[in-house]
Amino acid sequence: MLTTRTASLATLLLATGFGGCMCEEPLQVLAPKIEIGDPYDPLFSVCETDFVKDCAYDFGDVDIGPPKFFSFVIKNPSSADLHIYDLSFAEGSAPQFSFEGELPDVIENEIGGTGKIVTVKYVAELESSQQAQIVIDSDAKNLLEDEKVTIDLSATGVDRCNPQVVVTPAECDFGAVGIGSTAFCDISVTNEGACELQITGARFSDGTPTPTVFGNQSPLIVPTFIQQGTGTSIRLYARPQATSVATGGLILDTNDADSPSVQIPLSVQGAQAPTAIARVKSINGTANSSPSPAVEPLDNVVISGDQSTAGNATATVTGWQWEIVSQPAESSVTLTAPSSVDTGFRFSSAAGIVQGLDVAGTFVVRLTVSDSTGAVSTNDARVTLNAVPTEGLHVQLSWSASVDDIDLHLGKGTTPDWCSTSDCYYGNCTYSPPNWDTTTGFTDGDPKLDIDDLNGYGPENINIEAPVAGTYVIGVHAFSGNGTSGGGFTATDVTVKVFLGGALADEYYGHLNADDDYWTVARVDVAASGAATVSAIDSMQTSWTCY
Repeated sequence: MLTTRTASLATLLLATGFGGCMCEEPLQVLAPKIEIGDPYDPLFSVCETDFVKDCAYDFGDVDIGPPKFFSFVIKNPSSADLHIYDLSFAEGSAPQFSFEGELPDVIENEIGGTGKIVTVKYVAELESSQQAQIVIDSDAKNLLEDEKVTIDLSATGVDRCNPQVVVTPAECDFGAVGIGSTAFCDISVTNEGACELQITGARFSDGTPTPTVFGNQSPLIVPTFIQQGTGTSIRLYARPQATSVATGGLILDTNDADSPSVQIPLSVQGAQAPTAIARVKSINGTANSSPSPAVEPLDNVVISGDQSTAGNATATVTGWQWEIVSQPAESSVTLTAPSSVDTGFRFSSAAGIVQGLDVAGTFVVRLTVSDSTGAVSTNDARVTLNAVPTEGLHVQLSWSASVDDIDLHLGKGTTPDWCSTSDCYYGNCTYSPPNWDTTTGFTDGDPKLDIDDLNGYGPENINIEAPVAGTYVIGVHAFSGNGTSGGGFTATDVTVKVFLGGALADEYYGHLNADDDYWTVARVDVAASGAATVSAIDSMQTSWTCY
């Protein structure tokens, strides 16, 4: 039997909630939530409504063969764990779509967290459109009962394998060449198409006086394979036997459907005149004997006119004049000694004047000589250099405002921790690169930044000889500017080119307006087989800092 004192205590406990709830406020239940986000932009989603509804992604046109990837993030903006019961493709989805990597089953409570990344791979097999649907079944409470998150996928396989052969110059007019002298013509054969160009045949046309007058100093190797966005050189010779015009032609057979056979006309005028002869003398200090040597960006190439001949046996060559006929749009190289028998290439960088070719692409230099009688050569003496990177991954950055310091970043992982060991950039990748392949020391799987250019126009190049499987993200940071009048950043155009195994895989053009603009350019996905693809991100943000 309760006493009055005991009864009063029980009444108090009930009133205060210790013995039961007398309040009207309902109990709060911890409820997990689900959102679909973007790995690169926290404010973006492929879902148009509430980050969970009307979700769709279009891969667009995809070349047949190499895979293309799409990544999204499953987020849980709650304080309770989110459980994923099922993550799969709906029945009837095209088999060209598949998941890449491990799929999440639990998204832990992480308000403001990064979530778990899911990557989808699409491989085009036919020229047709395909669809698929991703279904995500979870215990999220921000959905209706039994409702699932769905993401509609679409893609169109296309066959854009259309190599395009371009021959420069279109003809070899050797000009006036001294009788008995040998002059040279460099032909640059480049591929401006979307897949590999094959030179399947090379021969001189009927009636060409070869090898007495015309011939090839470079070996004509068939088949020759030229990757997209690159080229190769062929050096031809002319050796006139009389003061008359000799003609002929070189025929190249290709897999270019629009130009299956390309003919390069040849002509030379025998004369009593000086003959300019230009050649590659050395590469990186090593003597060169190849008529058309392979070169790479940053190679220190010296060219020479030392084999030029005067107009007659009693005269000597006394003057040399070099000029750059053409160079890549991103190149700022000049000649080191344009009026000397030997000259090289140079460009301005943070380390001062750098000797060598600055970017990938084709460089053409012409030589004119004069002899002791005052006669001047009229033959077209050129050296053509096709600088082709050979690394598995080569990322090239250049920009238009010489007063700006623009930095190239290459991050490892879908969402890199920028300015850490997961990022190759000026702070860690020039002298002591990060270890990305788990092998001790600097090895083929580790990145290297060749130059940190502080005062334009670049280039800055990041190379990985043999990238390990995974995702790499390319970023560009407007670090600072010196300005043209009193300081400040000068708005600049920016170009990024991505080479995979020597082939130009893609190129991107951006614009930076102010200090700390940051452009996330693209991602490179490398499969375990070594096959790699490049996909655009093209996301710009301001007030980015390296931390």
